[in-house]
Amino acid sequence: MAAAGYGKAGIWTIGTGIEVTVLELAALVNRLTGRDSQLVFKPARKGELSPSALACRLAAQDLGWQRATSLSDGVQAVIRWFETGAPDRALR
Repeated sequence: MAAAGYGKAGIWTIGTGIEVTVLELAALVNRLTGRDSQLVFKPARKGELSPSALACRLAAQDLGWQRATSLSDGVQAVIRWFETGAPDRALR
C-alpha cells in the first residue's frame, strides 16, 4: 500500500532481512501446524540460490517500510489463511 502513494514506479524487496534456511522454515511449519512432515533431501538443482536474506533497505528508505511481523507470526497467519480463509486449499 505504501508503494501506491510513492509517486513513481519501483521494485522493493519486503522480508525479514534475517537469513532462514529451508530446513529451519520447514521445522517452523511443522511446529506451528502440529505435524511431523518427513523432509526429503535431494541435491541442489541447477540455478538454486545459496543461502540469502532479503535486504529491505530501499523499502525502508523510499517507503518508510519496516518489518512489523516476525517470521513465526507471518507463517502462522498464512497457515490460518489456508485453514480458514481458503477452505478449498486448507491443510487436512
